[in-house]
Amino acid sequence: MLIRTLLLATILFFQINLTGQNGAEEKCGTIDTPDPLFDSVHFENFQRNYTQNKRDEDVTMIPVAARIVRFSHGEGGLDPVHLTEIMDSLNARFVSSNIQFYQCGEPQYVDEGLFFNFDRSIYADSLVTYNVPNVINIYFINKILNDDVTLCGYASFPWNDKDQEYVVVKNSCAMNGSTLAHG
Repeated sequence: MLIRTLLLATILFFQINLTGQNGAEEKCGTIDTPDPLFDSVHFENFQRNYTQNKRDEDVTMIPVAARIVRFSHGEGGLDPVHLTEIMDSLNARFVSSNIQFYQCGEPQYVDEGLFFNFDRSIYADSLVTYNVPNVINIYFINKILNDDVTLCGYASFPWNDKDQEYVVVKNSCAMNGSTLAHG
């Protein structure tokens, strides 16, 4: 629940731009859907209390689980040596907000050839079987399509079913400094 609240607060409070992609052919695939349970008064109270009670030296630590998608035989995928650079870039974007992300354990591999070149319109709900609870699950995938549109990444919003919360990032966009930060 804390992670869901922090993600919602981050998205709304810091107003992260969902259009910051680096290539014209690569789009953000996150679909902004209104939350029927969203209470703006409650959220404004949360923002006010969070800001008033947060000391400058307090840092909110958020766990992430890296999932590197490879071919079924274990080849391909993001080189895990890049994860430190990716996490450093992500943390640099959130340092002024006193939010830092840390990797929970070693990266896990999803050796499923159907997901290597991932078509969201077909397999969107399939990744959740690999999710770890109570962390932000980040899937690094070779190519992301939604129908015939190439995406740089997408994320489910925190108000979705908690078992289906995850971020998907195209490997070539993972190190551009913006895609994962706004996912």
